[in-house]
Amino acid sequence: MMSELWWPKFIRRPRLRIRRPQFRDVQMPSKWIIFATALGIYYFIVSGGMFTLSYQPEPFFQTSEGPLLLYPSIHRQFLIEGIVGGAIYFMGFLGFYLMYQSTRNIYRPRYSQMMLASGLVLILISFFGCQWLVNMKIFFAGAM
Repeated sequence: MMSELWWPKFIRRPRLRIRRPQFRDVQMPSKWIIFATALGIYYFIVSGGMFTLSYQPEPFFQTSEGPLLLYPSIHRQFLIEGIVGGAIYFMGFLGFYLMYQSTRNIYRPRYSQMMLASGLVLILISFFGCQWLVNMKIFFAGAM
C-alpha cells in the first residue's frame, strides 16, 4: 500500500536508523566516588543506622552524676554509642587499608614499613577499643 502512494522525486525520504543505547555507552562514575559511597554505607550499617532510624533513640541520658553514654541494656543503644562504635570500626578499616597500601609501595621500603606499622597499630586500637566497649556494656547491663 505504501509503495502505491505518490511521492515527489525531488524530496528524498529520510532513512532514520534509531540505535538502541548499549551499556557501554553509559558513563560510570569514578572509582573513588563508588569507594566513598560504599564506605559511607558501611559506616551507616556498622554504627547502627538502621536501629537509629527505626527506634529513634536518645543521644544520651543525663543523670545527676553526669551523662550516661552506655545504655544499661545489651539490646538497646544510645545514639552516641552507635557513633563511637562506628568510628572504632572505621579506624579498623583504615588500618587494613593502610596495610594494603603498604604492599603497593614495595620499592620504598621505609614508607612501606611505616604504613604497615601504623595500619597494625590502628587495627589493634580498634580491636581493643571494641573489646572495651562491649565489656563496659556488659558490665553496665549487669550492674543495673
